[in-house]
Amino acid sequence: RVGALAAAARAGSVSHLYKKTDSPLRGNIPAEFQALIGAFPGRPLVYVPAYPRMTRPVVRGELFVDGKPLAETATAEDRLNPAREGNIPALLKAGCSAPVSLAGDAAALRGLLGSSAPGSIIVCDGAGEDDLRETGRAIHASGRPCIVAGTGGFVGEWAAGLPLRR
Repeated sequence: RVGALAAAARAGSVSHLYKKTDSPLRGNIPAEFQALIGAFPGRPLVYVPAYPRMTRPVVRGELFVDGKPLAETATAEDRLNPAREGNIPALLKAGCSAPVSLAGDAAALRGLLGSSAPGSIIVCDGAGEDDLRETGRAIHASGRPCIVAGTGGFVGEWAAGLPLRR
């Protein structure tokens, strides 16, 4: 479904695309990212999985929930939809063929946006709201068309910098 929607978006000349993901990493995130990259092959995908307001920071690519690694939380034991892998680059590499890089801060993201191959995934750390704000600014300042994905905690920071009529 994500692939079909992304293909329709590309055919419709959609210039800005945000894929909302679940903050405790439930769902088919790697497969969805693979589909997005397939539909927009010339773009990198920037993934901002942190949601600091919900006490879900990402540090060195690892998701923490209420101060614990994801694997040590109730989400990991969920009977219907467990999410056990909190190392986000490892999660993505296990289910997606795209190269994955980690940006520890906005400066690293700017560098990666300047050098990453199309079709690659850049995972961004985020311990606080300021990190998310700076990440959003770095994406827009790069001027590079990207697919952007992340939690509901990041979409506002990303959308604030879009060159759209309000």
